[in-house]
Amino acid sequence: MYMGIVTDDDTMFNLLNALEAKIPVSQIVQAMILQGIGEGLYTPDMGLLIMEELVMLIINIAKAAGLEYRTGYEKEAKQNMVKLAKARNELMNINPETLEAAKEVVEEKTTEAGGLMSKPESMEE
Repeated sequence: MYMGIVTDDDTMFNLLNALEAKIPVSQIVQAMILQGIGEGLYTPDMGLLIMEELVMLIINIAKAAGLEYRTGYEKEAKQNMVKLAKARNELMNINPETLEAAKEVVEEKTTEAGGLMSKPESMEE
């Protein structure tokens, strides 16, 4: 569906201009999907399914054209890395006594399943 649209000269020109203007690929894809939903080409859930494929298609077009591109997820990735680094530093600075106390609390809280489908306890006769 999109291969015919994207390979059109006017569409390709506009796409490459948007990529040169440093518009994130995620925003370009979101606009394409919203337009497709608005035109009735597919449903919103189908739009979510094709989103990743469109991102990869546009990234490959940018690479083939030799353009630098922004995915739009750089800030989110950086924030996740900062959170992971902070969590790692906190774990490295925990004293052994606190770690043992936390393990004991976790062991106390673990209980066996007691639902309808759980394995029955041994029956006394």
